[in-house]
Amino acid sequence: MTPKSDKAAARIAAAEARTALFDAAPGAGASLAAHFMATFDPAPATTIAAYWPMRSEIDTRPLLAALDGAGCLCLLPVVAERGAPLLFRRWTPGAELTISGFGVSEPGADAAEARPEIVVVPLLGFDGEGRRIGYGGDGALSLAWNEREAEAVRLEAQALAADGVSAQFLTGDEVREQEPALPETVVGAAWKADGRYLDARAYTATVGLAARAKGAAL
Repeated sequence: MTPKSDKAAARIAAAEARTALFDAAPGAGASLAAHFMATFDPAPATTIAAYWPMRSEIDTRPLLAALDGAGCLCLLPVVAERGAPLLFRRWTPGAELTISGFGVSEPGADAAEARPEIVVVPLLGFDGEGRRIGYGGDGALSLAWNEREAEAVRLEAQALAADGVSAQFLTGDEVREQEPALPETVVGAAWKADGRYLDARAYTATVGLAARAKGAAL
């Protein structure tokens, strides 16, 4: 049985609703750009990360063009390796993008890296209290992209379950039922109900800031 939760069900419903909105409002990307620039009025040289749209995500390309025209430094996220924190690389109009294993368009290795001051992220919707519903699921997933990796994560799930950890192997169809944004190239996954990933760089930076606030010299 595939692990279920209210949040997972909300993601599926939100994805379906977003697809309907995408089809009904082809000019939403231009409206987003106008609204963002009028609301935030970013100063030149502000470093802003957005995403390159896929599927029914609102089109951020008009926003990226507007930000570049205003003198901002535009970034796109990059998945350097599985399980690692995201990198952000410079985007400029006409820059050639590559397709990652996740099916995401991202700048190549020759693009400069930078740390964004503002990040524009995709989402599926909001819950009743205004909290973002994104693509991430409950727990943690170790994804498999071929049959050899699928066997490895299957054994991982079995070993964890034998040690009393809540874990199980999911087929490609089962993991996409839980996380609809995953591409068809994912053939399986080990799902760990209590697993979490930590952004080590962000955590280290946060600890450093807290230490300096207490008077530490780093």
